Formats: sequence, C-alpha cells, structure tokens
Amino acid sequence: LQVLNPTISNTFSIILGLMALFLRGIPHGALDHLLEAKQINGTPKLSFILKYLLLSFLYLLAWFYIPNVSFLFFIVFSIWHFGSTDIHEWKIRGFTNLKSWIWGTLIFTLILGGHTLETNEIIQKMNVTMPTINAENGQLILMIGIIISIIFSIYNRKKGLSLIVISLILSAKLPLLTSFGIYFLGQHSINGWSHLRSGFNTNNITLMKKSLPFTLGA
Repeated sequence: LQVLNPTISNTFSIILGLMALFLRGIPHGALDHLLEAKQINGTPKLSFILKYLLLSFLYLLAWFYIPNVSFLFFIVFSIWHFGSTDIHEWKIRGFTNLKSWIWGTLIFTLILGGHTLETNEIIQKMNVTMPTINAENGQLILMIGIIISIIFSIYNRKKGLSLIVISLILSAKLPLLTSFGIYFLGQHSINGWSHLRSGFNTNNITLMKKSLPFTLGA
C-alpha cells in the first residue's frame, strides 16, 4: 500500500495506530498500580500516585534543562526495557542480560537506521544537540543491524524473534512512526497486555475497564 499510494497508506497507519494506542499501547502501561497491589481489584495508594507524578514532573523538568542527558537516559532505558521484555517473552536462556542489551540496541538500529532524516528532524525539535547521521551512513548502519539481527535470530532459534526481525526490516520502507508503531503496538504492547491478562487470570474487558480512567487521562 505504501508503494502504490503513500497518502492512503499514511492515513490508514494513523487510524490503525491511534486505535491500537488506545486499545493496547496506553492501557498496557496504565495498570502499574495493580502490579504494585498484586491483585486485580487493587486500588492506587496515594503514596504511589504522588511518587509517580513526582518522578514524571522531575523528568519533565530534566527535559527542559538538560535535554541531552534526558534524551540519552530515555534511549538507554528504552533499549533495556524493550530488550529485556522480549528476551523474557521468548524465554531465551543464557547470558540474558547481554542478549537484552543486544536485542534492544538492534530494535533501535533497525527502526532509526532506516529513518535517519526523520529521526534527525525529531531530535532537533526536542532541542537535543546530538551528532546527526546522514542518509548514506544511516543505510550502512541499517545494513549492519540487519546482518546482526538475522544472525541473532538464527542463533536463538525463536519464531517470534524471527518474525519481528523480518517486520522491522520491511518497515524500513515505511514512515518512522509507522515503523516504531509496528514494534511498540504490534509486539511490545500486545505482549505486555497478555502478561497482565494471564497474570491476573482475567479477561480483556475487565482489564480495559480497570485501565480506562488512566487511559483517558493520558
């Protein structure tokens, strides 16, 4: 669709992406208070909410006053978060911490390497001063990432890993936000939601009701 009609493809991606964001992207992270309470009918403690808001506010201030440091922290934390979550999901054993860092780095390499111009534009709008990578070097980084990710998936022999590697490689031909959305919404958020559902032994409707106030707030 992107090749035949980019306009329709982008419109479709935005509509589908917003739906997925509302149904899984935000809700899968909107139930942290239940994880803390360790029960489906747990209610948020005031101390939990205040700590959550305080950390968010302090980090927001950091984005304004030390954007470079905040940006690097965000990228490093995201690499670890995405990498470790997937390694755990696929039950990959042996050197799990190292593999989490490798896989998390490959995720960002495959997504950003194929979209250097869009990435540079977004970083500049965030007032982050970072060395820019031109399209030619971006393609080189992407190719290196593709080779390593294919070797990584063959070595670990996990179907889910192989499928997401293929999808990330193909998504290099799509816009940056669509490429990231395919991973974040189609892989990370859905798996996180499934863990919540199985961990609390409940259904999608119950979880949606529990997450709805926080999802709407977000």
